[in-house]
Amino acid sequence: MALLLRNVLYHPSFCFIPFLVLGVVLWLTASPGVGGFRTQHSVTAGGLILLFVYYSAIVLGSLVGFTAGRKLSRPARPSESAEKAFFYLVSAIGLFATVYTWYSLVRAGFNIRSAIEDSGMNTAKQLAYESYSYMFTLRYCNELSGSLSIYYLVSGRWRSLPIRLLCVVDLFCVLLVSAISFRMLLVQTVFCGMGLLVYSKYASVIPWRRVLLVMLLGLVVLGALTMSRNAAFYRQRFGVTNPVRALQIQVTRYLAAPVQVSLGVAEYAISDSSRFRRHEWNVVLLPTFLHPADKKSDDNSGGVGNQWYLSLVDIDPNLTTNSSFVRLYQLIGLFCIPFMFVMCACSSLVIGACVESESIVLKLMGVVILYLHVELWRVYQFHAGYVVFNLVICIVGLMLAL
Repeated sequence: MALLLRNVLYHPSFCFIPFLVLGVVLWLTASPGVGGFRTQHSVTAGGLILLFVYYSAIVLGSLVGFTAGRKLSRPARPSESAEKAFFYLVSAIGLFATVYTWYSLVRAGFNIRSAIEDSGMNTAKQLAYESYSYMFTLRYCNELSGSLSIYYLVSGRWRSLPIRLLCVVDLFCVLLVSAISFRMLLVQTVFCGMGLLVYSKYASVIPWRRVLLVMLLGLVVLGALTMSRNAAFYRQRFGVTNPVRALQIQVTRYLAAPVQVSLGVAEYAISDSSRFRRHEWNVVLLPTFLHPADKKSDDNSGGVGNQWYLSLVDIDPNLTTNSSFVRLYQLIGLFCIPFMFVMCACSSLVIGACVESESIVLKLMGVVILYLHVELWRVYQFHAGYVVFNLVICIVGLMLAL
């Protein structure tokens, strides 16, 4: 099981492919409206070849970088005290940020009871961004503390009661943050926690049934969070009140919509006279918190800001994270193909060096970056502010361990 996960879902060259394939299947089979579009976009040979070349660049670049990274020499494993100190650090930051964020929301007038009763947790996200504080950024540290908590609880590396209780607190913080603004944090945390297990010395003895149980519980919680924020949407648009069915529709929309938009933009790119005259490299390379305001998405989703492709393809404008290809083509045209080869080669070099290290902090850095590859079927996040923040925290942890 661990070997299969290493070679597919936790390999930077192939980790996005299962989701891309599933997206194609759902795009082909989704009922009108459920997939985020009313009519399927036509498939053209030119567009299909272009997308094949783009995703091949990701696979090949990642393969080259990962192979080279795993051969690099690695620093000695830090002491257990340094590892614990890092865990305490990220746990403290995550707990403080979670409490501070919720306290700020309540002070801003957020009524927790009404939001739960009316399934209006989206109100919390709106309030958070209306009264935004840079202190809120610290809540993304819960991805690090939550991932480590899953690793420690499942592997049994540390069995002391205080650490186990802290792990439970960390995971509860992940749920609280996911509920108000960032449901994908839950997915990221589970993925990264499992990644630490897959690349650990415990991989061969881990009870994978327990891991599958964790994943199933994650899906249940994700379904509950979906209904807590968007129950009215699913009831009005699809007549759905069952949380399982709502989660199914959400997954279908998230997976099928990028396929629909990618096909439309790829067809357009073949005849687009500006396909080699797009040069917004500052947006591609700089962290998102340094981007001009007009380049940021209005809904704070991290997706495409102005959805320039709406005239090219039939798609629900509420869906904004519609493939890394679409986002990068908007900014740098067909230069996105060699760019992704180089970017994936560099990131995979780091991943390969990190996941094979004996340092849990380096492993955590590796799986955090690896998750960015997983999302390439729907969004480009290598420059996302929360990613930069989490990597900086990991680097600080490594410096403290020296």
